[in-house]
Amino acid sequence: MIANGYFTIRCYPVDNRHLQIEPSSLRLNSTYGVRMSSNGSELGLPVGSEFTPLGMLALVDRKLRRWHPRSLLRFALFLGSTVYYLLLYLSSTPRVERTVARVTRFARQWARLSLRWCGIQVEVRGTPPQKGVLLVANHRSYIDAPALLQDTDCSFLAKAELKRWPLLGFAARMGHVLFVSRDDKQSRRAARQAIKQRLQEGFSIMVFPEGTTFAGPGILPFKMGMFKTATEADIPVCPVAIDYRYRHHAWVGEDTFLGHFLRTFSEKTIQVTVHYGSALRHRDPETLRDMATAWIEGHLDGLRDFSPTQSSAGKTRRAS
Repeated sequence: MIANGYFTIRCYPVDNRHLQIEPSSLRLNSTYGVRMSSNGSELGLPVGSEFTPLGMLALVDRKLRRWHPRSLLRFALFLGSTVYYLLLYLSSTPRVERTVARVTRFARQWARLSLRWCGIQVEVRGTPPQKGVLLVANHRSYIDAPALLQDTDCSFLAKAELKRWPLLGFAARMGHVLFVSRDDKQSRRAARQAIKQRLQEGFSIMVFPEGTTFAGPGILPFKMGMFKTATEADIPVCPVAIDYRYRHHAWVGEDTFLGHFLRTFSEKTIQVTVHYGSALRHRDPETLRDMATAWIEGHLDGLRDFSPTQSSAGKTRRAS
């Protein structure tokens, strides 16, 4: 079945590492990628793709076609919106006034414009929190950031590698993003201290405690560090569940940013659901982590029932 540049294959379990696939012209390679045996073209089935127990279904990325003009246009628009708001912020804001509070307003405008231009529909459930909370969310893709920024005035904790990205790294530094090298104990300690200080100043921080993106189903174990910070500073934690209508929209594994962007945004719309929970508090960080984990896991299952009431990309439907 072919639709929107993707086609569905039916898979049957053979043992713990092999699947029998129909049509028979497809076969799994050792890294769970899919290869067309007739001409050897890679089709890419990412690790973590969802399989149902009986008639296993997998959406396989179809890379046999060239990039769609829509994705090239959206990439240009995405870069254009980033450059525009970056220049607007730098030119209209004296250096001494480039505060967290001011930059978050520009970031919010950038997010809303980027979502609209890139055809991303976001359904928001629950109520986005006010300032001074630690938001913890599962992490699917770089698309998570604008999907969250459009409704929240918050800073992000990001991997140190982002600083080296062309344009986006510079924008992140100007946007007061906090960086952490997860393999460096001193960097992790410094990041927790910076987060604690910013939270005590009344600003909100968004973190992804999984430490990486994950396509699901479910989530990866949450790391403890940020929950210790929240309990030490007596800051409420707001759990946030994020998911996409189709699992192949997640950015995982060795997939490059550019390749994923051009492939994903060749589709007419990308549908995302963001569900904000109520603030959580507890004196024990491990219990607090378990509470946030349980809430997010419990609300992920229904997030793919995406039914936007507006057809315009970038618009948000709020649901209780």
